[in-house]
Amino acid sequence: GAAWVSAGLLFCGDSSTTTNKGEWSNNALVLPVCASTTLIAGKTYQVSFAVTNPSTQQDAPLISIEASGTATFARVAVVAPDTNIAGVEQGANALNVIVP
Repeated sequence: GAAWVSAGLLFCGDSSTTTNKGEWSNNALVLPVCASTTLIAGKTYQVSFAVTNPSTQQDAPLISIEASGTATFARVAVVAPDTNIAGVEQGANALNVIVP
């Protein structure tokens, strides 16, 4: 099953004492895992965060995920579903903003 971990116990900012922080840098959200944290092999970890859309229209950007550290996971694209939702063309695509 999924392991629900408080973000305050999992991610550290620019030091091992600043918890619950990430950094937006070069069009990437970097979430450093705290040095004192052990991720268990075979467990599923779910990460979520709130994003505020801009007031101007934008196409859904390309989104990918990767990890590095004692184990490395190569960058993989997150596939947009390209499906309509609530009558909005491609409305299910993350960060796709339509201004009527």
